Amino acid sequence: MRKHKILATLLAACTIVSATAGLSSCTLPDPHVVFPFLYETTGGTNGEDPSQGGNSTSSATMTGYYTSNKVITWQNMTPTYNYYFMVICEQSIETFEDSTYCLTVTAQMFSNVHYGPEYRNDAEDPDLLATSNEQPHIITKYYGNYTEVETKKSSITISLQEPTRVFYAKQGGAFFDTGNWTDKMSANAENMTADAYLASKLVTQVINMADGSTTDKPLFPDGGVQVYIKTTGCSFEALSDFIVTYIG
Repeated sequence: MRKHKILATLLAACTIVSATAGLSSCTLPDPHVVFPFLYETTGGTNGEDPSQGGNSTSSATMTGYYTSNKVITWQNMTPTYNYYFMVICEQSIETFEDSTYCLTVTAQMFSNVHYGPEYRNDAEDPDLLATSNEQPHIITKYYGNYTEVETKKSSITISLQEPTRVFYAKQGGAFFDTGNWTDKMSANAENMTADAYLASKLVTQVINMADGSTTDKPLFPDGGVQVYIKTTGCSFEALSDFIVTYIG
């Protein structure tokens, strides 16, 4: 865990934005540039490229690459503690000519964030320096089939069907790929099978504010996840159910 000036850490976390901002068409940038930590941590899955688009057996040509807006969430620890937790999350969708997709969710958390009018990036007093502790990145990739719902001159609407494969990695930790499952992955997932691990990644917990109880909500309902994409900007609004607000 490294401590940086907050400006430097924010710029580092937004590498994916700067790497894709210059795209003139909806095509895929070099994943080694966008997700360098993934290759440093895992070295691939059984010798394969862990950032490869499409389903695990697909070699179809990519037809589109689209990115969401960044979503920044805060958890205010004041007045008990004088700092915040902050998570920066972004999503992307790759589509392929065989009607498959890859939805990628990336996120990074910063803990012990000291930020406010009394803190400065250039403060000489270390107690007034705007700082944060950089936490590991995580990446989740969902692979499945999609259908086109509506096509217009400057936009398309697609429906992402329930994934048949999920890949998950955390910088400096274990990684999991249900399309290339191994005994080591099973051991790191409390002896879960690939199918069980896949199922666990297809739900999100919803908290009942009245009593604090939780229920599982499917990430991919029967009708699929509909995504409205602006083809002029190769972009879509971040999918709310996939926004990461905390990294444990």
